[in-house]
Amino acid sequence: MIFILIHLLSKFTFCTDPSKTMLFMDILTKRRFLSRKTHSDQNEVFVFGHRSPDTDSIMSALVYASFLRSMQINAKAYRLGDLNNESKFVLKTAGIEEPDMLPSHLADGTEIALVDHNESELNQF
Repeated sequence: MIFILIHLLSKFTFCTDPSKTMLFMDILTKRRFLSRKTHSDQNEVFVFGHRSPDTDSIMSALVYASFLRSMQINAKAYRLGDLNNESKFVLKTAGIEEPDMLPSHLADGTEIALVDHNESELNQF
């Protein structure tokens, strides 16, 4: 399921055909995946996955942050831990830079987007 989502998001997020990108954004908007739209002059949305970032967690964060930026939402992907060898290989092969480590402290009210996580303590953000 995650692979299919990453595939679809990467296909449409990095697509150069505006009609396909708009179709995908319309689908997401109609299903209310994005509850509101912010503008690039507002604070950054921190997008990250779980504490032991594997390839699907890292790629989900990167693709979703890219998608949000395409919607004029200031977003950046982060990681919560060191990358495993598989993730390093995939990113290097794709020519994508590793996401930065999430800062140790986020200010109250910081907007976040959690992707590919199942740790209940992360839900406390």
